[in-house]
Amino acid sequence: MKKINQEQLKLLNKLKLKDKRLVSVWSDELSLFKEIRGALDKLGLRQKPATLAISFVTKFNQLFGPKALKKNYLVFRDVESRDGGRRISINYTVDKLVVLGGQINVMLIKEES
Repeated sequence: MKKINQEQLKLLNKLKLKDKRLVSVWSDELSLFKEIRGALDKLGLRQKPATLAISFVTKFNQLFGPKALKKNYLVFRDVESRDGGRRISINYTVDKLVVLGGQINVMLIKEES
């Protein structure tokens, strides 16, 4: 059973500052988070949802997998839900090859007006 490392703890604390009600589910087997949920970022005026998702994953990637660069992530699905939110599926790649099991799903929830 591996525990959370100092860098992961530091990143998690940054997210907790953004949302005090942050929900996180840790996987001892994988030594990363299976789920992190909260009010963590907002879509910019002309920003594409996939761009926001990639930006967030790149900034906090050590919570979900190995430290990686933006070029290591590839959006392969971007679907709008009935409630106006979006589900963005991202593959982790190494040398442009998709890592099996390296998928990250980002849910963007539409803010209530």
